[in-house]
Amino acid sequence: DQWQWTSGSNWSKVSLPAETIPYPQPTTLRAASATYMSSDTSAFLFGGSTPYNRAYTIDTWSWQNPATWTLLPQTVSPPAVEYSSMASNGLKNVLFGGKNFSGGNSFTYTFNGTIWANVSSGIPGINCPSPRYGASMTYDSSGVFVLFGGITANGYSNETWQYTIGTNTWVNVSPTISPPPMGFNNLVFSSASSSSLLFGGKDNQQVFGQTWIYTSGVNTWVKQ
Repeated sequence: DQWQWTSGSNWSKVSLPAETIPYPQPTTLRAASATYMSSDTSAFLFGGSTPYNRAYTIDTWSWQNPATWTLLPQTVSPPAVEYSSMASNGLKNVLFGGKNFSGGNSFTYTFNGTIWANVSSGIPGINCPSPRYGASMTYDSSGVFVLFGGITANGYSNETWQYTIGTNTWVNVSPTISPPPMGFNNLVFSSASSSSLLFGGKDNQQVFGQTWIYTSGVNTWVKQ
């Protein structure tokens, strides 16, 4: 199912055509990544896995109102993964990590609304995040993408990384006080407070209901 939230007041179900081959819209998926690019007035969906045969996909779809999905053929694409982290600064999307049958990965890709570019660089765990999936990421208006947590080869992480798209650099900025190690949480940026809000998440023992605020300019997490 696909639903839209309109004018801050109500949900409405989007009527889509029946699934035929070739599909007129994304097929049933788990753990795909999505974001909105204001410069293109489109939403974009990448990857995920199908519930049948556990197949990972490299499909990139764009969505524009009213009710129009378009499959965007790609000559270069991120690997077929689920649970990758994706965020947009309005002009470009940045995608990091994800997992497939090979485990987590540490690739970084950018997407301008038309084509993907592999901008992966650095040594994972040193000057870019180690392979992980289920991390959350958002764009901070100070000019950096903020990535938190996720599941690594060593378990759940509470690292905070910042990515600068202009210089294509990752920096581990993990402050002394941080949310607990976790994955699958939600992270969004609030222009009103110039900070990022994190809620929820899980580890091997529990599901969290905590709310944290991160301010990139002073590199601090504060529990609410």
